[in-house]
Amino acid sequence: MTIKTNKIILLISAMTGLLVLLGCENSETESAIGPDISGDWTGNYARPGATTPLKAHVEQDGDSIVMEVVKTGDTRILIGKIGLDGNMQLMDVSNKQTWTSRERATPNSIYLHDFLMQYWDATNHSAEQAIQLIR
Repeated sequence: MTIKTNKIILLISAMTGLLVLLGCENSETESAIGPDISGDWTGNYARPGATTPLKAHVEQDGDSIVMEVVKTGDTRILIGKIGLDGNMQLMDVSNKQTWTSRERATPNSIYLHDFLMQYWDATNHSAEQAIQLIR
């Protein structure tokens, strides 16, 4: 597949996921798979040298997740899946970054991370950005 075809497929998938999870009139949702993490959250976004407070809202339909993350001057939409064990894999729809569970999500805690390749070196494999949420 070409890069253009992959982008089109990704965009269609993201839009379909958003429509399903944000709800259409008269649509039914599945019960939560794994921990129920739907609702409002507060927490922090951290990257090397900086930490910023944020808020998030999570919609969960079965194992499908849509997370709106709002920090000063920036709003991101992450979409993806959660497993029965609380492990998550999400993708930022704006830049295609993959966010994965640093720890298993619980009804009161979500900890996601994404490795930052620009900080990667042979001795320090922990350069990452992180989203830590609680309620």
